Amino acid sequence: MKRPVASLLRSHRSDLGAALTELPIFLFFVFIVVALPLLGLATLAYRDALFAFAVKNAASEAAKAPSFHAAQAVAAAKVSQGCGAFTGITVRTCQVSIISKNLTTAVETEYTTALNPATIDSHSNLYFVKVTANGLITPMVMGVGTSFWSFPIPGFTAPYPLNASSQVFFERPKGLST
Repeated sequence: MKRPVASLLRSHRSDLGAALTELPIFLFFVFIVVALPLLGLATLAYRDALFAFAVKNAASEAAKAPSFHAAQAVAAAKVSQGCGAFTGITVRTCQVSIISKNLTTAVETEYTTALNPATIDSHSNLYFVKVTANGLITPMVMGVGTSFWSFPIPGFTAPYPLNASSQVFFERPKGLST
């Protein structure tokens, strides 16, 4: 008895054609569904690290300033300079404050203005300068998907708000009064 022609063709086919047919679907999945979101997440993480480093650098430079008002100016300039060199990072505010830590009680007090010269006691207190910055980091591709959703998603379709703070030992406690 003879075999039908259809059964002969079916038994000798390889799976190469099926793999070639599924390749575009697999590549679409890999690049669009996996690689692009990971690239966007890596971009946000990189910008976050740059923002945090700019704040830490500003606190280090402000701690070397001769006075509190000079420390405020130096910190604001260093945060803006550090973040301005890169795209996607916007600094909204930069606040400088003094942290006074009592050596016997370990109580910390925060001041946002210059100290009274009579209250500065470097024998019983440690003085730190604290720089706190508020900013926005933008996603790699801004606004993708906003036509499908009616609300923005921070870090995906809208800027991500970010706060960073760094505290460093102040090198000239007598200068905290000016």
